[in-house]
Amino acid sequence: MSKKEVKRDLGYFDIFSKNKKAQGLSTSTIILLILGVVILVILVLGFVLGWDKISPWIKQDNNVDTVKQTCQTACNMERRYDFCSNANIVLKADKSEYTATCYTYSVSGEFSKYGIEACGTLDCKPVVTCSDWTYLKKGQKEPVKVIITDSSGQDMTSSYCA
Repeated sequence: MSKKEVKRDLGYFDIFSKNKKAQGLSTSTIILLILGVVILVILVLGFVLGWDKISPWIKQDNNVDTVKQTCQTACNMERRYDFCSNANIVLKADKSEYTATCYTYSVSGEFSKYGIEACGTLDCKPVVTCSDWTYLKKGQKEPVKVIITDSSGQDMTSSYCA
């Protein structure tokens, strides 16, 4: 038997044949199918269990940098309402949550660790009244009054509000 005859006799068992014709799914199709199934499962779980049970896995633990950027943008664009009156929620990794304005975050010593700087171009004093100047901590029913002290401990709050 010659080599040509041997090749013809192998027929279906020739694993090195260059003329294979097979159908199959491409890798990108398989990846898209898997991604679609994952998204579908997340949507079903969100609607069945409720989004509040799903959100801890989706949203970030800490948004301090986002609030800091929002405050800097409000200052740079001289948007007094956004900086002085609009409340932003700061979430921390330890699950504590504060709701206060950029102005409060920038001048109150309690929030100095977040690095939100005061805005020199905006004067919030006419907008912020001392009697209503508060912030809210998650879990507390009553807002906390903002008290600003200098390095000696003297109350300086009235110099920051009307």
